[in-house]
Amino acid sequence: MAMPFPLRSLVTDLEIRADVALGALEGAPELSGRTKDARERIQHFKNAACKLLEEDIDQARDQVYPAYADLTQSLYETQTFELPFLLHHDRAAERATRLCTALLKNIKWPYDQLLVSTFSTEYYSTFAAWRVIAAPIGEERRLLGIPDLCHELGHTVFANHAKVLAGNMLNDLAAHLQSYKGIEHKFMTDVDDVDDVYYSWQRSWLQEFICDLIATYMVGPAFPRQHVRLRAMRQPPWTVYQCDLDKDHPADNARMEACLHLIDDAGFGSEADELRGMWKEMIIDERRPIEYEVFYPSQLLLQLVRLVVEGCKKRGLRPYDPEADPDFDIPRLTNVAWDHFEREPDSYRQWEEESVARLWAEWGLSD
Repeated sequence: MAMPFPLRSLVTDLEIRADVALGALEGAPELSGRTKDARERIQHFKNAACKLLEEDIDQARDQVYPAYADLTQSLYETQTFELPFLLHHDRAAERATRLCTALLKNIKWPYDQLLVSTFSTEYYSTFAAWRVIAAPIGEERRLLGIPDLCHELGHTVFANHAKVLAGNMLNDLAAHLQSYKGIEHKFMTDVDDVDDVYYSWQRSWLQEFICDLIATYMVGPAFPRQHVRLRAMRQPPWTVYQCDLDKDHPADNARMEACLHLIDDAGFGSEADELRGMWKEMIIDERRPIEYEVFYPSQLLLQLVRLVVEGCKKRGLRPYDPEADPDFDIPRLTNVAWDHFEREPDSYRQWEEESVARLWAEWGLSD
């Protein structure tokens, strides 16, 4: 006779995991109410598990299992996406979060504050639903990566206002792709159906483009400058014209093209031209495939730029201000940092260390 599924054991395991998580939170720093909220949420999971254990589980399996599944998924997400940020909020995380808080004030951030860690294994990444961002070790001591922090902030904006930011982009993309239906073989080398291009945009590419543009809106030319550095950091790099539908991010060249459109529209034409020259020199040996325009139609990238700028304005986000005082404005300081880095690299390290030290002293976070 087959042994029944051990549902009581699983519910017991849920209760134990919740209790262990509560124990882990003992003594954790209170971070603007975040730790208290997490503790209360986990206590709810534990209480719910205990209540399930009081029932005759074998006689009510159809009711108990869905409740168990929902609870264990919620506990898993709390343990995975929030607790590490609360339990490992050390001095570096405190500085990174404080830097982010200052940035949010400058750009008139209309959403909740975020926690920033410095223990990421995937460069910069964000969990928008949990209001946390993971940054690489040491980034709280640097200024050049702040544009990528802005990209991560873009994921929160997108999570709240995707429809406004995206507009009719996917419908227009579908119409663009429809014109290639039946003649894919003339334009595509490794794609059987142009519908697959649509699904990649829908899955993640559209969001990544939008987050790039939100970051460029916030921090100006510094974001495409950081895009150049990030490209140079990748070893070995894939082609800037990649048309690989399995990638979570669109082609680097298309991302740069979109950002430079925004820079141009914002009145930073000379910076855009300078960056185009820099980018062209970097990719001089790369071949643009014939299907590139199918994947990344130029007119739709321009359309997306206008949509995102208008969406940011509607949300009350402040665009990059080149006249702001770098002593008080993080986006402006970031651009000053990039100017110094490119034009006086020999003295940059000392300049950056002194600039960051001034910020820490202002916030009471000095070494």
